[in-house]
Amino acid sequence: MESIDIIRLRIDALKMMRAYILQLKDNVSQYIKKETSLMINLKLKGIDAHEELLKNDKNQISGENNYYLSTNFSLKLNRLRGIKSLLINACGEAELLMPKREEEVKGKITVVGDED
Repeated sequence: MESIDIIRLRIDALKMMRAYILQLKDNVSQYIKKETSLMINLKLKGIDAHEELLKNDKNQISGENNYYLSTNFSLKLNRLRGIKSLLINACGEAELLMPKREEEVKGKITVVGDED
């Protein structure tokens, strides 16, 4: 029974990852390059397909159900990881991950800490 809960937790985490990626895409779409945005949209095509992520083999002798993750799970996970990587790189190129430097500070060395 424990393994079923772990498998369901993994499937829920995959669905949550998909939701976070879609939310990030919507939030940053106006700031990233159009080419990158198109590539992300192409990679997202079909990601919402209702593939079977959980498989069940019933043991013929004992009658127990054996649940396991299907290959669709790992395929979907790898696709989402690739999309996430593209999104993070696009956010970095658009300077959304770090605060922008002011023009007067750009190129100057800043010293952190006390000098005694």
